[in-house]
Amino acid sequence: MFLCLISCDLLSSEKDSKKEGNEQTEAMKEEEEEDFEVPSTQKPKAFYATILDDFCTNHYSDCYSGYTYVENSLTIIQVEYVSNEEAEVVGTHSYILPSGLQYTGEKFKAVVKDLPNNAGFEIAFNRETNKVLGSKSYWEPAEKLITVEQ
Repeated sequence: MFLCLISCDLLSSEKDSKKEGNEQTEAMKEEEEEDFEVPSTQKPKAFYATILDDFCTNHYSDCYSGYTYVENSLTIIQVEYVSNEEAEVVGTHSYILPSGLQYTGEKFKAVVKDLPNNAGFEIAFNRETNKVLGSKSYWEPAEKLITVEQ
């Protein structure tokens, strides 16, 4: 009987220590979640599609001399939040060469930066381009850094 009581007491102590361990683990998880800050720039893909389509419609030929953006051809593949103010957007778009030849589904990446005081967005646009005499591609930055008002 005495051994039975000691066994029950040990089991009860073991359950209490497991319960305390679980409570501590839960508290640590909650603290970690509180430390993660959701970026203020987090917007849906449709927002970036709209702002970048407008950007390309209005500035593509300025940024890439002689090339014409095909309106509404831009598709967003991925949005990655670099900081609270910046998002890197990757996708595809189409454009027309000065010769009239159209390139469809060409990759782009853009960094969209939220400017303070709702002043708009700064857009750094890059398109993937192939070397003329080779099959290697590279990122060609726009000749201008464009600020778009909200």
